Amino acid sequence: MADPARARRPPREKPQQIADELRRLIVAGELSEGDSLGHEPELVERFGVSRPSLREALRILEAEGLITVVRGVLGGVVVHEPSERMTARTTALVLQARNVSVADVHDARRLLEENRDKVEAMTAALLEWETIDADQINDIMDGKPPRPPKPSSAPPVTKSDSGNAGPAPTAAAPA
Repeated sequence: MADPARARRPPREKPQQIADELRRLIVAGELSEGDSLGHEPELVERFGVSRPSLREALRILEAEGLITVVRGVLGGVVVHEPSERMTARTTALVLQARNVSVADVHDARRLLEENRDKVEAMTAALLEWETIDADQINDIMDGKPPRPPKPSSAPPVTKSDSGNAGPAPTAAAPA
């Protein structure tokens, strides 16, 4: 089944598609620190795009710290693995944009660390049963071991139930 959120999104522009592909290769480890992607003419041919589109894609990745464009005859595009510094900078920008204080981050970390066993138990329950109900959460928070979810109290809907609920109501005639 297709992701409904993805179905509503407009198609990504070519520079963003190129940046997405190269980013995926870098993050997956298929491209390593110091690898050369080649020179601009080779990349234009590889991706089948114009120079301006390629340059925009490279600017996106350069701003993310994933590549460096080295000018000149011996230049080219050089890969960089994601760094803690760039990750911290991006995280700080997101938190700042959402008005999250350092104290809030500290409190969230403290709560997660204090309840690590409970978070792990809930994660395990979700992975095993793909659902978790309020009773399971309460049991886990009380230190009890996870158990399967209770079956739904509503009777299952069958194909024969879907259209045989009696005659359809009629609208009253205007007076």
